Amino acid sequence: MLETYTLRQHLETVRQELSHTLYQHDAACRVIARLIKERDGARSALAQASVSGGASSSGSMEVDQAAAPAAAGLTDNDIAVLTETSTRLSSARKHRKISKTVASPEEIASFEVQSSNPIHSTSQPGILCVDVSVSNPSLIATGGMDHKAVVFDQTAGQVVATMSGHTKPVTSVVFHPSEDILLTSSADKTARVWGG
Repeated sequence: MLETYTLRQHLETVRQELSHTLYQHDAACRVIARLIKERDGARSALAQASVSGGASSSGSMEVDQAAAPAAAGLTDNDIAVLTETSTRLSSARKHRKISKTVASPEEIASFEVQSSNPIHSTSQPGILCVDVSVSNPSLIATGGMDHKAVVFDQTAGQVVATMSGHTKPVTSVVFHPSEDILLTSSADKTARVWGG
């Protein structure tokens, strides 16, 4: 009986995912068709503009060239005001000092992946938030699109706990700094305190 219920539940989930995927495919096809129509319209407008632009007389060209210098550009006075204001603001601006604890580009380039573990559901992939325990740095908490918070032990390479209860994606996970407590919040407008 339980197996039948599980199969029906899985079937309903797969149907919803298929429906969502088909909707996305249909929307993508409509967008592509609209873009192709816009592209073709732009091409024909460009072809018409180039045909009509090549037929203009040389007399109108001379008038356009004579009127252009009066309408274009900034005056020397405007440029001087802009330059003076820029110089004044640049000299008054505080120079930000970069912290010595920030990693240099060379250090970041030397980083390597230590492990990669699929700890959330693959039907709704995506990790939205991460926190590392201060009291036990091998514990990593993640919140995901699958409405779950997962605590992963990096040294053991396994999931320690999975917290289910939110009805929408988990947007924030935070370990308590000194106690064995995990705080989560979700797009379902709830916050939960998990203890063990």
